[in-house]
Amino acid sequence: MRVLIFVLGLVSCGYEQTGLPTGHEVMSMTAPDGYSRAFVWKPDASGGATGSQAFQVWIQYLRADKDKMIGNNVRRLVFENERTNGVKLAWKTPRELEICYGPSIIFRFLNTFEYYEKHNKQGYEVEIILRKERTLADC
Repeated sequence: MRVLIFVLGLVSCGYEQTGLPTGHEVMSMTAPDGYSRAFVWKPDASGGATGSQAFQVWIQYLRADKDKMIGNNVRRLVFENERTNGVKLAWKTPRELEICYGPSIIFRFLNTFEYYEKHNKQGYEVEIILRKERTLADC
């Protein structure tokens, strides 16, 4: 029984990172090389006691060959914060994304996005850099 609960926990964690919650896209930026895009997602507010709005940053690989995919990780959640006015994105290079934010609580962050296809040893990787400012307007 305990093993089953653990396995279900692993499956749900994987889904959380690739499945978009109900909400809408706030902004989107395609990488300079056209291989991926980063977008800010604003999930519908849960209506909890805090009333705090969360913002998420996702990266999506745009050139996936569905016949060569390993798993289903074309899109991945790389950043999430709350108690904030939002975030701003900037591609510094084709493989380096900067996430700028003001006062907030960060509760999810990955410093890289990776995508691999079968028989491709190099893969595709984006480094994610955080930049904190006093206010979102300073980003």
